[in-house]
Amino acid sequence: WQRDQGQCTFKDKDTGRRCESRHLLEIDHILPWSLGGTHDLANLRLLCRTHNQLAAEKRFGARVSRHWQD
Repeated sequence: WQRDQGQCTFKDKDTGRRCESRHLLEIDHILPWSLGGTHDLANLRLLCRTHNQLAAEKRFGARVSRHWQD
């Protein structure tokens, strides 16, 4: 939380701007736990719900990530 300053760490590839959200933050595994990622701090980041969902859809597909919402 302190390292990421209580803010989503997502950065837009085109603009380089960081998401300013400080709401609905979730701890995200950069390399997902299900794919062998660890709980080590270097593999964790804060993402807002929207960007965490986007990361899941990119990694696993929209169908799987929607299932996680149910």
